[in-house]
Amino acid sequence: MTRNGRNGSTPFRGTLKATSVAFSFMYFTYILYSEKCGRYYIGYASDVIARLERHNAGMVTATRNCLPYQIKATKEFQSELEARREELRLKKLKSRKYLEWLIAGNW
Repeated sequence: MTRNGRNGSTPFRGTLKATSVAFSFMYFTYILYSEKCGRYYIGYASDVIARLERHNAGMVTATRNCLPYQIKATKEFQSELEARREELRLKKLKSRKYLEWLIAGNW
């Protein structure tokens, strides 16, 4: 036990407050587009704007050669797992037509 009487755990661990803090983040699957290369990029993040800034700063290897990118569409999810699954589903389809259909408002 430490000096403050706790055993080193976080103050909210095991409480209802810990659960609400842990699940308060929203996650997004996003579609970016590069006019320079005419390419789409699909990803997921909890902060899409910050992630876009990282893409456009050249910090993401997969998008470095086609800067700049712009956000074309986003979809919100309750969990990181759901957002990641949607990202993988879209990437697996490999369909430009389907991405453009989603961007047109069908997502």
